[in-house]
Amino acid sequence: MKIADALVSLLERLGIEYIFGLPGVHTLPIYDALRNSNKIRHVLARHENGAACMADGYARASGKPGVCLLAAGPGATNALSAVANAYLDSQPLIVLAGGIKTNNWGKGAIHEYDQLSIFKPITKLSIRPTHPSEILKVVSNAYHLSLSGRRRPVFIELPFDYLLEETETVHYEIPETQIKYPTVDEVKNALDLITRSSKILIILGGGVVSSDACREAAYLANILHAPVCTTIMGKGAFDEFDPKFIGQLFTQESLACASEADLVLALGCRFSERSTGGWRLKMKELIHVDIDSEELGRNYKPTLAVNADVKAFLELLLKMIKSRITDMKIDKDWYKKYVRRESSCFESMKNEVLTASGVVSEALSLMPSDSIISVDTGYSFWHTITRVKVSGPRKYLCTAGNSSMGFALPAAIGAKLAQPDKTVFAFVGDGSFMMSSQELATAVELGIDLSVIVMNDSGYGSIRDYQERSFEGRLIACEYTSPKIDKIAEAYGAYSSVALSRKDVNEFIKYSLKNGGVNVLDARITKTEKVLPDFLTSSYKG
Repeated sequence: MKIADALVSLLERLGIEYIFGLPGVHTLPIYDALRNSNKIRHVLARHENGAACMADGYARASGKPGVCLLAAGPGATNALSAVANAYLDSQPLIVLAGGIKTNNWGKGAIHEYDQLSIFKPITKLSIRPTHPSEILKVVSNAYHLSLSGRRRPVFIELPFDYLLEETETVHYEIPETQIKYPTVDEVKNALDLITRSSKILIILGGGVVSSDACREAAYLANILHAPVCTTIMGKGAFDEFDPKFIGQLFTQESLACASEADLVLALGCRFSERSTGGWRLKMKELIHVDIDSEELGRNYKPTLAVNADVKAFLELLLKMIKSRITDMKIDKDWYKKYVRRESSCFESMKNEVLTASGVVSEALSLMPSDSIISVDTGYSFWHTITRVKVSGPRKYLCTAGNSSMGFALPAAIGAKLAQPDKTVFAFVGDGSFMMSSQELATAVELGIDLSVIVMNDSGYGSIRDYQERSFEGRLIACEYTSPKIDKIAEAYGAYSSVALSRKDVNEFIKYSLKNGGVNVLDARITKTEKVLPDFLTSSYKG
């Protein structure tokens, strides 16, 4: 058996369902082996960045590692932005890339450059096996490394000649994922701080979702009668319809609530720029629990720092807290003035000017409540992050740390494959659509149901907003003539229509939900609506 065949067998044992990629000469041994697999489906993307975004979307929607297979050289480097998305947002991604023949190194072979060093800053591990016999061990260990501790991508370069070697090893022992537990003293110290506080706020980050600790976090909030807010990556970690939910951490309500609290319990978050509203968050006392020790104290000095898995911490805390309930003097009503009210931007359908707010509002009024929503940056993100309400995790997908254009469409494809029974919508701007529109061909070829809403203002709306508000209206390179998006979609075999009013949006949503398939809406929105929150534009003045 060739090592390439043994590798595919290993991936099957690891439970891999899909591999997203494009073939290249140096990965053909793996593609040849995939022809014989009845457990793994290869998804042919139209660009490597799209392939990695699909794998990322699959990971975000399923909680399992997404796998992409890239050609050596430009195939691998084309995926850098997508891998960086997964790295900054702590998503498990297995990036398999081709490598040149080992006996050609130093001769000027095609694609001869140091791929490992390129991927090292945006992966948890960047490695090339030094011998054919190491491939199965390296891949297996890398898979579990991506899931252990802080979840992040791994990059593995597989030399062409190694893949063609013969091996007698068909099975390789699969290691167990390691869990980092807190000490009993750390949890006792946290409980002491909780017991002496009457106003407690809980902040939930992406680490709560990654560690599958949403149920434990909700139980703690109920016991403590504590309000909850979430970071961008923590969206869905707490039921946003619960009356204790304040909102996203960067909102004025959440920031004010945090400043009044006696104690903030932050679980699995890194206090990033956008989640904290430009680091405007103020706290009196802080318990910070995170799997990554480097995040503890990076931006806010905690009263107590606990380097542990969030679920493990909460499980032990919940066991201990039962005996201390009677000692607590909790104010059950202090936070209620901060509970976020319904946004006034849900304007009437009678408004003749189509806005991004109106498009989002109309779509949300019709789509099923358990839909998965994948969003790009700009209008798509800022007009959905506080309007979309989700009751659970893995339903709102965005590139929070990298704010990468072109993410939403391919990520939505991966999410649909991960959760085939869910309705999936992708919200994109026209600029972002042009960066990944070719993946409509992949979606149509797969035969999936997917609705794509393009908010088209013939320009880069967020850049225009920055220039208008931070650079005294001096506009440059932010406007262009948008192509006929409906025609592009139709060329790929998707259904498409143009929206000039909310009524048009309404009709499109109803059509797509009824008929299925791949549907694309070209929503021609006004350029006059603000895109960005004030804290962003005030931070970047020219």
